[in-house]
Amino acid sequence: MKIRHYSCKPGIELVPKKDQEELRLNLMEIFGNPCYATYYNKINDYKNIPWHVKEAIEEVLKKFGVEPDKVWEIWESD
Repeated sequence: MKIRHYSCKPGIELVPKKDQEELRLNLMEIFGNPCYATYYNKINDYKNIPWHVKEAIEEVLKKFGVEPDKVWEIWESD
């Protein structure tokens, strides 16, 4: 069974530094307010992301001017 990996790091890097803290707080809320380590793991490699979480991340980044096609790096592994 293939595992799809998603990283929203490319989209996050397009957000200006002045807005990074607000963005982080929004994303942490989407992820269920995890600890920082879990947050960083999810933005770098979220395995088989649920559709509603993917859509929520895209909506948050859209508020900061990042289009959905610029948000993700996606790859597969076994």
